[in-house]
Amino acid sequence: MKKEVILIVVVFIIGFSSSFVFIYLNAYIKYSGKEAPSSITGFASFLSDKSTPSDRIKESQINVYDNRVVIVLDNATMSSYADTRSMEPLINSYSNGIETIPKSENDLKVGDIVVYENEQGLIVHRVIYIGEDRQGKYFLVKGDNNKFPDEYKIRFAEIKYVLIGILY
Repeated sequence: MKKEVILIVVVFIIGFSSSFVFIYLNAYIKYSGKEAPSSITGFASFLSDKSTPSDRIKESQINVYDNRVVIVLDNATMSSYADTRSMEPLINSYSNGIETIPKSENDLKVGDIVVYENEQGLIVHRVIYIGEDRQGKYFLVKGDNNKFPDEYKIRFAEIKYVLIGILY
């Protein structure tokens, strides 16, 4: 009886471990052409990276009064979001965002949440990796609630806004 229980536990552990490796190995093969980290461990952290966005609003720009809050920003716009669930729980269809246009590709960092445009429309995802190839700098992005990054490199010309605040 004792040997049978041990055997069942060992088989379970091997099965569980191999499924984890299989999932990340498949993802690694699919995305390795995008210059992601080269080890499985590094790639697993790459897939789950939720670095924090850059600090774009300084305390001196925020004025709190009894009946209002004033944030002093140049070129800021308000935004609302579709119910795609890709950025939940951070952003959902009830969230209001404050966005600004990034000045240059060097203005964006890993962790920033960007709005980029493709054939599907405007997409809001987090920058998880910044690389460079023959065409120049590119960004890999991923919805916080998605398992894998978007399947293409994003160029600065496609990035329309960077999210600098979320209001609930």
